[in-house]
Amino acid sequence: MTIKRVLMTMFALALIALAEVFWFHAMRSGGAMDGDDEDDKPVVVPERVSTIDGQRVITLDALTQKQNNIVTAHPAAARAPRHAAIATQVLDSSALSDLYRRYARARRNAPALAAALRRSAAQGYGAALAAALTRPTSAFAEIFRGKSALLEITVPAGGTAPRTLPARDIRGRRLTLSRLAPAAQPEHWFYRAATSAGLAPGDTVSIFLSGAAAAAGVTVPAAAIVWHDGVPWVYVRRDGRRFTRLNLARAVPRADAGYWTAALTPNDEIVVQGAQLLMSEEFRARIQSEG
Repeated sequence: MTIKRVLMTMFALALIALAEVFWFHAMRSGGAMDGDDEDDKPVVVPERVSTIDGQRVITLDALTQKQNNIVTAHPAAARAPRHAAIATQVLDSSALSDLYRRYARARRNAPALAAALRRSAAQGYGAALAAALTRPTSAFAEIFRGKSALLEITVPAGGTAPRTLPARDIRGRRLTLSRLAPAAQPEHWFYRAATSAGLAPGDTVSIFLSGAAAAAGVTVPAAAIVWHDGVPWVYVRRDGRRFTRLNLARAVPRADAGYWTAALTPNDEIVVQGAQLLMSEEFRARIQSEG
Protein backbone atom coordinates (compact mmCIF):
# COMPACT_ATOMS: atom_id res chain seq x y z
CA MET A 1 0.00 0.00 0.00
CA THR A 2 1.38 3.35 -0.96
CA ILE A 3 1.81 6.16 1.52
CA LYS A 4 -0.80 8.20 -0.37
CA ARG A 5 -3.42 5.45 0.01
CA VAL A 6 -2.61 5.05 3.73
CA LEU A 7 -3.10 8.75 4.29
CA MET A 8 -6.43 8.73 2.44
CA THR A 9 -7.66 5.76 4.49
CA MET A 10 -6.72 7.45 7.76
CA PHE A 11 -8.45 10.63 6.66
CA ALA A 12 -11.64 8.71 5.83
CA LEU A 13 -11.63 6.98 9.23
CA ALA A 14 -11.17 10.34 10.95
CA LEU A 15 -14.18 11.76 9.10
CA ILE A 16 -16.30 8.78 10.14
CA ALA A 17 -15.24 9.23 13.77
CA LEU A 18 -16.08 12.92 13.66
CA ALA A 19 -19.47 12.15 12.13
CA GLU A 20 -20.25 9.68 14.93
CA VAL A 21 -19.28 12.21 17.61
CA PHE A 22 -21.41 14.89 15.96
CA TRP A 23 -24.41 12.51 15.71
CA PHE A 24 -24.05 11.51 19.37
CA HIS A 25 -24.03 15.11 20.60
CA ALA A 26 -26.86 16.06 18.27
CA MET A 27 -29.05 13.28 19.69
CA ARG A 28 -28.28 14.37 23.24
CA SER A 29 -29.05 18.01 22.45
CA GLY A 30 -32.28 17.06 20.73
CA GLY A 31 -33.37 15.02 23.73
CA ALA A 32 -32.61 17.91 26.05
CA MET A 33 -34.53 20.29 23.83
CA ASP A 34 -37.49 17.93 23.78
CA GLY A 35 -37.36 17.79 27.55
CA ASP A 36 -37.27 21.57 27.75
CA ASP A 37 -40.30 21.74 25.48
CA GLU A 38 -42.16 19.43 27.83
CA ASP A 39 -41.24 21.64 30.79
CA ASP A 40 -42.32 24.78 28.95
CA LYS A 41 -45.77 23.48 28.15
CA PRO A 42 -48.42 25.49 30.04
CA VAL A 43 -50.33 23.76 32.80
CA VAL A 44 -53.87 23.11 31.62
CA VAL A 45 -56.36 24.50 34.12
CA PRO A 46 -59.83 22.94 33.89
CA GLU A 47 -62.60 25.32 32.82
CA ARG A 48 -64.70 26.01 35.90
CA VAL A 49 -67.10 28.71 34.69
CA SER A 50 -69.51 28.19 31.82
CA THR A 51 -72.75 29.71 30.55
CA ILE A 52 -75.85 27.51 30.48
CA ASP A 53 -79.18 28.95 29.31
CA GLY A 54 -77.77 32.45 29.72
CA GLN A 55 -76.72 31.88 33.34
CA ARG A 56 -73.16 31.67 34.66
CA VAL A 57 -72.44 28.26 36.21
CA ILE A 58 -69.39 27.44 38.34
CA THR A 59 -68.51 23.74 38.41
CA LEU A 60 -66.31 22.44 41.24
CA ASP A 61 -65.71 18.83 42.21
CA ALA A 62 -65.99 17.69 45.82
CA LEU A 63 -62.23 17.81 46.44
CA THR A 64 -61.93 21.41 45.17
CA GLN A 65 -64.87 22.47 47.30
CA LYS A 66 -63.24 20.93 50.37
CA GLN A 67 -59.86 22.50 49.64
CA ASN A 68 -61.49 25.93 49.36
CA ASN A 69 -63.66 25.53 52.49
CA ILE A 70 -66.94 25.88 50.61
CA VAL A 71 -69.81 24.91 52.90
CA THR A 72 -73.51 24.63 52.02
CA ALA A 73 -76.66 24.29 54.07
CA HIS A 74 -80.43 24.13 53.60
CA PRO A 75 -82.17 27.41 54.50
CA ALA A 76 -84.74 27.27 57.28
CA ALA A 77 -88.41 27.51 56.34
CA ALA A 78 -90.11 30.70 57.49
CA ARG A 79 -93.06 32.93 56.70
CA ALA A 80 -92.72 36.56 55.76
CA PRO A 81 -93.45 39.01 58.57
CA ARG A 82 -96.62 41.03 58.22
CA HIS A 83 -94.55 44.15 58.56
CA ALA A 84 -92.49 43.31 55.49
CA ALA A 85 -89.93 45.21 53.51
CA ILE A 86 -89.03 45.44 49.87
CA ALA A 87 -85.66 46.35 48.45
CA THR A 88 -85.49 48.86 45.61
CA GLN A 89 -82.86 51.08 44.03
CA VAL A 90 -82.59 54.82 43.61
CA LEU A 91 -83.41 55.69 40.00
CA ASP A 92 -81.11 57.59 37.69
CA SER A 93 -83.22 60.69 37.07
CA SER A 94 -80.76 62.35 34.68
CA ALA A 95 -82.95 61.46 31.67
CA LEU A 96 -85.97 62.99 33.42
CA SER A 97 -84.00 66.14 34.20
CA ASP A 98 -82.95 66.41 30.56
CA LEU A 99 -86.56 65.93 29.43
CA TYR A 100 -87.67 68.72 31.78
CA ARG A 101 -85.06 71.14 30.39
CA ARG A 102 -86.02 70.31 26.80
CA TYR A 103 -89.71 70.73 27.62
CA ALA A 104 -89.12 74.13 29.25
CA ARG A 105 -87.30 75.39 26.13
CA ALA A 106 -89.81 73.87 23.69
CA ARG A 107 -92.79 75.28 25.58
CA ARG A 108 -91.59 78.78 24.79
CA ASN A 109 -90.49 78.25 21.20
CA ALA A 110 -91.93 74.98 19.83
CA PRO A 111 -95.39 74.07 21.20
CA ALA A 112 -95.65 70.98 19.01
CA LEU A 113 -92.37 69.62 20.33
CA ALA A 114 -93.44 70.44 23.90
CA ALA A 115 -96.64 68.42 23.43
CA ALA A 116 -94.64 65.48 22.08
CA LEU A 117 -92.26 65.60 25.03
CA ARG A 118 -95.16 65.65 27.45
CA ARG A 119 -96.69 62.58 25.80
CA SER A 120 -93.33 60.84 26.06
CA ALA A 121 -93.15 61.70 29.76
CA ALA A 122 -96.64 60.32 30.31
CA GLN A 123 -95.73 57.02 28.65
CA GLY A 124 -92.51 56.61 30.59
CA TYR A 125 -93.32 58.18 33.95
CA GLY A 126 -97.10 58.46 34.20
CA ALA A 127 -99.71 61.18 33.66
CA ALA A 128 -99.18 62.94 37.00
CA LEU A 129 -95.48 63.47 36.47
CA ALA A 130 -96.04 64.59 32.86
CA ALA A 131 -98.60 67.17 34.03
CA ALA A 132 -96.11 68.47 36.59
CA LEU A 133 -93.71 69.47 33.79
CA THR A 134 -95.84 72.54 33.07
CA ARG A 135 -96.12 73.90 36.60
CA PRO A 136 -94.07 71.81 39.02
CA THR A 137 -94.53 72.04 42.77
CA SER A 138 -91.40 72.35 44.91
CA ALA A 139 -91.29 68.56 45.35
CA PHE A 140 -91.39 67.92 41.60
CA ALA A 141 -88.93 70.75 40.94
CA GLU A 142 -86.38 69.10 43.23
CA ILE A 143 -86.72 65.87 41.26
CA PHE A 144 -86.52 67.61 37.88
CA ARG A 145 -83.36 69.40 38.94
CA GLY A 146 -81.77 66.28 40.39
CA LYS A 147 -81.86 67.62 43.96
CA SER A 148 -83.85 64.74 45.48
CA ALA A 149 -83.53 60.97 45.06
CA LEU A 150 -86.32 59.32 43.08
CA LEU A 151 -87.54 55.78 43.82
CA GLU A 152 -90.27 53.64 42.31
CA ILE A 153 -92.02 51.05 44.47
CA THR A 154 -94.79 48.51 43.96
CA VAL A 155 -97.72 48.75 46.35
CA PRO A 156 -99.26 45.32 47.15
CA ALA A 157 -102.46 44.59 45.22
CA GLY A 158 -105.43 46.19 46.92
CA GLY A 159 -103.19 48.31 49.12
CA THR A 160 -102.76 52.05 49.25
CA ALA A 161 -99.63 54.11 48.82
CA PRO A 162 -98.87 55.70 52.22
CA ARG A 163 -98.08 59.40 52.31
CA THR A 164 -94.68 58.61 53.89
CA LEU A 165 -92.69 55.39 54.18
CA PRO A 166 -89.99 54.41 56.67
CA ALA A 167 -86.87 53.01 55.03
CA ARG A 168 -83.19 52.22 55.52
CA ASP A 169 -80.28 52.61 53.15
CA ILE A 170 -77.61 49.95 52.57
CA ARG A 171 -75.61 51.34 55.50
CA GLY A 172 -78.55 50.98 57.88
CA ARG A 173 -79.39 54.69 58.15
CA ARG A 174 -83.06 55.53 58.73
CA LEU A 175 -84.85 57.40 55.95
CA THR A 176 -88.32 58.81 55.39
CA LEU A 177 -89.66 58.69 51.84
CA SER A 178 -92.41 61.03 50.67
CA ARG A 179 -95.07 60.02 48.16
CA LEU A 180 -94.69 61.92 44.89
CA ALA A 181 -97.03 60.56 42.20
CA PRO A 182 -98.38 57.34 40.65
CA ALA A 183 -96.06 55.85 38.02
CA ALA A 184 -96.99 54.64 34.56
CA GLN A 185 -97.56 51.03 35.63
CA PRO A 186 -100.54 50.09 37.83
CA GLU A 187 -99.73 49.75 41.55
CA HIS A 188 -96.39 51.53 41.01
CA TRP A 189 -95.70 54.80 42.79
CA PHE A 190 -92.88 57.32 42.80
CA TYR A 191 -91.41 58.40 46.12
CA ARG A 192 -88.63 60.83 46.86
CA ALA A 193 -85.96 61.14 49.52
CA ALA A 194 -84.69 64.48 50.74
CA THR A 195 -81.37 65.83 49.52
CA SER A 196 -79.96 65.36 53.02
CA ALA A 197 -80.38 61.58 52.66
CA GLY A 198 -77.21 61.50 50.55
CA LEU A 199 -78.51 58.82 48.17
CA ALA A 200 -77.03 58.25 44.72
CA PRO A 201 -78.46 56.46 41.66
CA GLY A 202 -78.17 52.70 42.11
CA ASP A 203 -78.15 52.79 45.92
CA THR A 204 -80.31 50.09 47.51
CA VAL A 205 -83.05 51.17 49.89
CA SER A 206 -85.18 48.83 52.04
CA ILE A 207 -88.74 50.12 52.31
CA PHE A 208 -90.99 48.86 55.10
CA LEU A 209 -94.64 48.17 54.34
CA SER A 210 -97.29 47.19 56.86
CA GLY A 211 -100.15 44.83 56.21
CA ALA A 212 -98.30 42.61 53.74
CA ALA A 213 -99.68 39.11 53.49
CA ALA A 214 -97.55 36.44 55.17
CA ALA A 215 -96.09 34.12 52.56
CA ALA A 216 -94.04 30.92 52.68
CA GLY A 217 -90.31 31.19 52.13
CA VAL A 218 -86.96 30.73 53.87
CA THR A 219 -84.46 32.72 55.88
CA VAL A 220 -80.98 33.27 54.45
CA PRO A 221 -78.18 33.95 56.96
CA ALA A 222 -76.02 37.03 56.57
CA ALA A 223 -72.92 34.87 55.94
CA ALA A 224 -74.49 33.57 52.72
CA ILE A 225 -75.05 37.03 51.23
CA VAL A 226 -72.71 38.59 48.65
CA TRP A 227 -73.28 42.07 47.25
CA HIS A 228 -73.03 43.18 43.63
CA ASP A 229 -74.36 46.42 42.08
CA GLY A 230 -75.98 47.27 45.42
CA VAL A 231 -78.09 44.08 45.37
CA PRO A 232 -77.82 41.04 47.68
CA TRP A 233 -77.15 37.65 46.02
CA VAL A 234 -76.77 34.08 47.19
CA TYR A 235 -75.05 31.09 45.56
CA VAL A 236 -77.09 27.91 45.16
CA ARG A 237 -75.50 24.47 44.69
CA ARG A 238 -77.18 22.01 42.36
CA ASP A 239 -76.23 18.41 41.59
CA GLY A 240 -73.54 18.57 44.24
CA ARG A 241 -71.03 20.47 42.08
CA ARG A 242 -72.72 23.26 40.08
CA PHE A 243 -73.15 26.72 41.60
CA THR A 244 -75.35 29.54 40.30
CA ARG A 245 -75.89 33.06 41.68
CA LEU A 246 -79.46 34.03 42.65
CA ASN A 247 -80.72 37.62 42.88
CA LEU A 248 -82.36 38.50 46.23
CA ALA A 249 -83.32 42.08 45.33
CA ARG A 250 -86.90 41.50 46.51
CA ALA A 251 -85.89 39.78 49.74
CA VAL A 252 -87.00 41.12 53.11
CA PRO A 253 -84.23 42.27 55.50
CA ARG A 254 -84.38 40.69 58.96
CA ALA A 255 -83.31 42.08 62.29
CA ASP A 256 -80.45 39.56 62.48
CA ALA A 257 -78.95 40.99 59.25
CA GLY A 258 -80.16 38.00 57.26
CA TYR A 259 -82.98 37.98 54.71
CA TRP A 260 -86.33 36.34 54.15
CA THR A 261 -87.09 35.33 50.56
CA ALA A 262 -89.71 33.38 48.65
CA ALA A 263 -87.21 32.69 45.83
CA LEU A 264 -85.83 29.62 47.66
CA THR A 265 -87.24 26.55 49.42
CA PRO A 266 -85.87 24.47 52.31
CA ASN A 267 -84.84 21.85 49.73
CA ASP A 268 -82.33 24.20 48.11
CA GLU A 269 -78.65 24.18 49.06
CA ILE A 270 -77.13 27.61 49.59
CA VAL A 271 -73.48 28.46 50.15
CA VAL A 272 -73.03 29.69 53.72
CA GLN A 273 -69.22 29.78 53.60
CA GLY A 274 -67.07 30.61 50.58
CA ALA A 275 -69.63 32.59 48.59
CA GLN A 276 -67.22 35.49 48.10
CA LEU A 277 -64.64 33.08 46.65
CA LEU A 278 -67.22 31.81 44.14
CA MET A 279 -68.03 35.37 43.08
CA SER A 280 -64.33 36.08 42.58
CA GLU A 281 -64.00 32.97 40.41
CA GLU A 282 -67.08 33.93 38.37
CA PHE A 283 -65.91 37.46 37.62
CA ARG A 284 -62.29 36.42 37.01
CA ALA A 285 -63.55 34.12 34.26
CA ARG A 286 -65.76 36.88 32.87
CA ILE A 287 -62.85 39.33 32.68
CA GLN A 288 -60.68 36.73 30.92
CA SER A 289 -63.39 35.95 28.36
CA GLU A 290 -64.01 39.64 27.64
CA GLY A 291 -60.29 40.39 27.42
